[in-house]
Formats: sequence, C-alpha cells, structure tokens
Amino acid sequence: MSLFKQMQSRQIQKKANSFIRSLENKSEKEIEQAYLDNKEFENNEIVLSHLFFKYPSLIRILPIEFQKSRNK
Repeated sequence: MSLFKQMQSRQIQKKANSFIRSLENKSEKEIEQAYLDNKEFENNEIVLSHLFFKYPSLIRILPIEFQKSRNK
C-alpha cells in the first residue's frame, strides 16, 4: 500500500472513530439522525459495524448490501 493510501486510510479511520465517540450518551433516535445526516459514513465499514453490533434496532437504516454481507 502506498504511503498516500495509508495516510488516507488513517484519516478515514480517525473520522469514523471520532464519529463513534460522538454517539455516546445519545438516544437511538439521535444516533439514527446523526448517521443519516453524515453521508460520508454511509459506506464506512467501521461505523456500519459499530451500529450493526451496538444498536441492532438501527439495522433498518444501514445499506442493504451491508446487511446482506452480515447475514452470510
């Protein structure tokens, strides 16, 4: 992996981790709205996995492709 791709990957991971930390102490409705308002995390594996495992009731807002990949 090139240095540029590594730096880009780390930046994406930092943003995702920061977003996940911002969800603490929020209701599921607030979490749902925060996710829907941040389209940059729509296909972010870190955020999607966190929501999938920690908030199973929010599975309905996750992309269908992600849901299918988890049901295999």
